[in-house]
Amino acid sequence: MKHPKLTQPHDTFFKKLFSNEKNVRDFLLSFLPEKLKQSLDLNSIKVIDTEKISKKYKRHHIDLIVECKTREEDKKAQIYILFEHKSYPDKFTLIQILSYMMTIWEKNIENKEELTPIIPFIFYHGKRKFDLAENFSDYFSVKDKNIKEYLLNFKSIIFDTNRIDDKTLTEKIDNLNLLAALLSFKHIFDDIEELKPIFKTLISFGENGLLLFLEYIVISRSVDEEKLKEALKEIGGDKVPTLAQKWFEEGLEEGKYIGWQEGEVEGLKKGLLEAIKIGLQLKFGNNSLTLFESVKAIKDIEKLKLIKDAIIDAKSVDEIEKLLPKD
Repeated sequence: MKHPKLTQPHDTFFKKLFSNEKNVRDFLLSFLPEKLKQSLDLNSIKVIDTEKISKKYKRHHIDLIVECKTREEDKKAQIYILFEHKSYPDKFTLIQILSYMMTIWEKNIENKEELTPIIPFIFYHGKRKFDLAENFSDYFSVKDKNIKEYLLNFKSIIFDTNRIDDKTLTEKIDNLNLLAALLSFKHIFDDIEELKPIFKTLISFGENGLLLFLEYIVISRSVDEEKLKEALKEIGGDKVPTLAQKWFEEGLEEGKYIGWQEGEVEGLKKGLLEAIKIGLQLKFGNNSLTLFESVKAIKDIEKLKLIKDAIIDAKSVDEIEKLLPKD
């Protein structure tokens, strides 16, 4: 069974995770360089609404900005930590970040404000190796130090899931939701067989960790659902029916994610249709999908919501069929 995919599922999942200030704070406490942790008051963290900036400067879509105070005694300055999320290698990421910095500074100038200090932070979880230079000046081939010292330069922080193993992540992160999400990012491109130990680890945190990963899998990639269900059964035993039901009820109502992406009723409709399709298959098997053609013809959002909710309590597929419009 195929699911509708968001055009930017990894960005959507990233923003969902780090829109939570506790998750951002716990992440930075674990992975910021020590000297920065000593200089920044991480208790003052505030997630900035990047939509306001991105709407004004439409050429830019900033992933995440975190505002934070410094620990300076004489003047506690406000700084930004600008996150750029990447699920694939892009050698010109620092140029992209520079354009974001310019956008922020243009806004400062427009508002007659001091320029905001910005620390770039790159979050990478792609399958392929990413040898991105930390320093912007490395883009220039010139080696002469007398010249290089006059060239534009800034340093970035790089978090690469390929460079950190699961054991280290587990030891460093106490926040189980954050840990589950980071493991999800790290293993999202693995095949189902490789994911079995990860499923087992996530379910040991409580079912929410596994549901979070399943949710991410479904919005971001094509999967063989029979293999996925077999893998869940193998590691979950008797918990699987409960998990499958909760997965349908809570994890796969993709309208809320597609709606973020599309910003329209059509996104909600797609999500409801997907939830109904999954619900029919999980509850009544593949044969029940013959009803789905009739369901797809329904344009009324409220009717679709009614059908989705009815699947949860329905004893037979006939109860669902009665809700469908007659030809």
